Amino acid sequence: EIGDYAFAYTKIESIDFGKNINSVGANSFLGTCKLKSFNVIEKNKTYSSNNGVLYNKDGSELVLFPAAKTGTFTLPAAVWKICDKAFYGSAITGVKLEKDTALSEIGVSAFENSMITSFEIPAAVTKLNAYTFKNAAKLATVKFNDGLTYIGASAFEGCASLKEISLPKSLYTIANAAFKNAG
Repeated sequence: EIGDYAFAYTKIESIDFGKNINSVGANSFLGTCKLKSFNVIEKNKTYSSNNGVLYNKDGSELVLFPAAKTGTFTLPAAVWKICDKAFYGSAITGVKLEKDTALSEIGVSAFENSMITSFEIPAAVTKLNAYTFKNAAKLATVKFNDGLTYIGASAFEGCASLKEISLPKSLYTIANAAFKNAG
């Protein structure tokens, strides 16, 4: 087990998981701005890694993205869930979704404080959790697809570059401070 804040705000560049690591706290690697890769041995029964990104064993959940990776990342089609704080504080500027994406859940604070500039919310995502993109100051474009019914509290708070949005017809609820200090 790797507890909450175990490596927070350290300058590590990579970490290797042995076979016995079976739990990682959402804040375990918070603020590790030099982290470029997670490496997991095949014998680990809980986690896997691909190109330095940490996934659950079968690759259907993206657990953590190394904060120092830059550019655009293509989310594998099999990923149905981006976990809480997965891209928190990351230097990534874009996430490309494959046409047949399984993505249907984006966790709390998934892209908070990241450098992402644009994102498309797939139709299968019905709820945007709280703080999803909070303080992603460079986020300028978000494409909402019909299917989204709920935008959580502070989901886009502090997204200073967000200038224009077109909300989907399927939307029922926009929670407190969802777009506070955006644009």
